[in-house]
Amino acid sequence: MAKKRTKTKAKEPIKIWVKPLKNGNKAIYLRTYQAGSKGRGYTYERLKGLLLVDDKRGSDKEAKAKNEATLRTAILIRCERIKEWSMSHGNYQREMKTKDMLLKDWMLLYADQKRQQGQSGSHAANIQHTLLHLIRYKGENIRMAQLDKTYCEGWVQYLAHAKTIGTDVPMRGEHHEKDLAKGTARLYFNTFVTVLNEAVREGIIPKNPTKLLKKEERKMLSKQESKRCYLSIEEIKLLMVTPCKADTVKCAFLFACFCGLRLSDVRSLRWADIGKGTEGYYISKQMVKSRHVVTIPLSENALAWMPARGQARVEDKVFSLPSYFSVNYRMKQWAREAGIEKPVTFHVSSHSKLFYLLNISELSILKNVTANDLETSYILFLSQLCNIQRTL
Repeated sequence: MAKKRTKTKAKEPIKIWVKPLKNGNKAIYLRTYQAGSKGRGYTYERLKGLLLVDDKRGSDKEAKAKNEATLRTAILIRCERIKEWSMSHGNYQREMKTKDMLLKDWMLLYADQKRQQGQSGSHAANIQHTLLHLIRYKGENIRMAQLDKTYCEGWVQYLAHAKTIGTDVPMRGEHHEKDLAKGTARLYFNTFVTVLNEAVREGIIPKNPTKLLKKEERKMLSKQESKRCYLSIEEIKLLMVTPCKADTVKCAFLFACFCGLRLSDVRSLRWADIGKGTEGYYISKQMVKSRHVVTIPLSENALAWMPARGQARVEDKVFSLPSYFSVNYRMKQWAREAGIEKPVTFHVSSHSKLFYLLNISELSILKNVTANDLETSYILFLSQLCNIQRTL
């Protein structure tokens, strides 16, 4: 009877290895396998400055969170070392990358690369949220070589029926589990496609398996007609006279209504971004989302909702806003007290019934801007031609 051949799995070249210390902490090393070298084929590199502190077997939550952040840093360093190692080992490069690199590791590395290239924090957050759902879908030990059409079909099915990552008893900053919005599901799928396209360019995988999906197989994630929430002029007037439990949120929202800034731009707005010219005050600032520098004239109404500067320095923020969750929680509370039965969030400050009546193509030509800045251009258009002060 012929002997069955058993496949010998190639050892992963670089792994994270920890060494217990006398004080209860653990030092972190990268252990590299080198066939034929001493010490069973291993060499060690200590990651100086990285240390796992004693978390009392998980009971010390602060230490546990710190250790998780430290391990994420170690994983990123390991990914860089693997990349360097693979480039110096010729024919083994593709075999090692495709068979041994975890999808999780590649996504973390990709997010870090984009952050270093100047991408916004929201882009890295999208990758992180996509990764959390990929882990919920098939776990965190999926390797790049395991990605195929079947995996992608299941991923589409998962997103079509997925729930948000919530809790039964939400704490501050958390929320209940609910159905994942179709737009969010489509965003996570497109993020996954982009990450795999970059993996193809880097030689980690030979082709992107999502391209094997037929149009009908993606249909459940296709864009559907949606109804945007907006506030009418009467509703904005109503909010003006309704008290809000967080006065800073009220001022920031109404300020945004008059200048078209997104929440991310209002949060990062500093006194240094505000100048005074011959025609009055203006904002000159790089947009967080689009990275474009725009100059926005400030009307009297916008200035009326700005806080007094007082002794604030130029690097100080104009609005001291709480977290995104708290801002939108206060927005919903404020809208209910004003009698507005709409799902109001800070983002609706950039929506207006009039905005959808404008000819967008003419507006685009007029301002010579991209679609990302059309909302800002719309406000400029009104402030210059329609006189927003008289409108409200």
